[in-house]
Amino acid sequence: NMFYIGRIYARRYDGPDTLKIHRCTGHMHIGAIEQRIENADTGEIICTSKATYGTDPMSDLGFVTGMGVTNFNPHILLSADQSIRVVTLYNASTVHTGVMGLFSMLFSDGNVQVKKEETPLTVEFCEASTCNASKLPIAEKLQETCTDDIEETLVCTRKGVCSCDTFLELPNVIDGCDGYLLAKTGARYPTTFFCAKTCNCTVGEKDIEAKLQKAIKSVCAYASKDCHDYLANLYSCADEKDGIDSMETVVRDLVVRQGRFIALEGSKLGHPALHQMESTLHDGSERVIPVCGSNDGEGQDAPDSTTSFGVRGEPTSLYFLNFVLVALFFS
Repeated sequence: NMFYIGRIYARRYDGPDTLKIHRCTGHMHIGAIEQRIENADTGEIICTSKATYGTDPMSDLGFVTGMGVTNFNPHILLSADQSIRVVTLYNASTVHTGVMGLFSMLFSDGNVQVKKEETPLTVEFCEASTCNASKLPIAEKLQETCTDDIEETLVCTRKGVCSCDTFLELPNVIDGCDGYLLAKTGARYPTTFFCAKTCNCTVGEKDIEAKLQKAIKSVCAYASKDCHDYLANLYSCADEKDGIDSMETVVRDLVVRQGRFIALEGSKLGHPALHQMESTLHDGSERVIPVCGSNDGEGQDAPDSTTSFGVRGEPTSLYFLNFVLVALFFS
C-alpha cells in the first residue's frame, strides 16, 4: 500500500479494499523487452506488457512504438493489501540510459446505480438558503488526524530510521521541526511530512482545503443529489448565509475567501482534460448561480433521487494505478 508519488517517499493508500481490474499496460524506453506484475506471494503473473519496435528506417526504426495491453473481460479481483512485484526487463547487451518502467492498471471500485440525470459532466447546482456548518471540515477533528508517518516512508523502510527522535537528529534534517529533510537529489521535504505529531502540527487552511477537495471528490463521483447538496451548501457558506456563525474561525476564513471557487471547480466532474475547452469559471467574487427555490433557479434543483430510469454502469468509477521503477535511483 505504498505508492510512488514522484520523488522518494510514499503515502498511505486510501482506496477501496477490493479492486476490479479491467486493463493494464506498461511504459518503457529504448531497450525494453517486457514488463509484468506478479503476485509477490505466489509468483502468479497478473499482467504482462511486451514492447513493440518500429521497423521504418525513415521514422521509427529502433524506437519503442507500443506496449502491449492486457484486457480483462470479465474483470479480475485484486485485494488492496495484496503484495505485488513489478518486473521490468531490458536488453542489457547494449548500454542504455534513462531506463525506467511504469505500469498502469485501470480499475473500478464496485457497482453503483447511476441514473440518467446523474451522468452530466457538470453539476448544475443552486445556492442553498442557509449554511449548514456541520457538513464542512471541523478543525478540531482534523487535529486528531495529525500523526507521525515516518514508519511508512522510505526513511524507515530503506534507511532504518523509524523514530522521530532519531530522525530529527539526522545531519541532513535542517532546522528541526520547523525545517526540512534535505535529500541527496537536492529536494526538500518538510519535517512535518514525517513527524507531524511530534512537531505539534497545527491545522491550517491548506489542511482544510485538502479536506474540502477530498470530500467533494468522494461525494461527486456523479452529478447526484448528494453532490448537488454539498456544493450548494459550500457555496452558501461562502456567501455567509445564516448558520456560518457556528463555524470555526480558521475554517470560516478559508470558506468565505475560496468557497465559491472550490464549489464551482468541484462541479466539473471527471478528468480536467474533459473541461479544458470550457471558459474559465468565476473566482467567486460575484454571484454566478441562483438561490435554490427562486424563480431564477428553476431547473437548478438537485437530481431526483427517487427516479429509477437510469442504467447500470460497469465499470462505475475508473482510476489509474501507476507503479514506477527508476533504474539507479538510490545510491
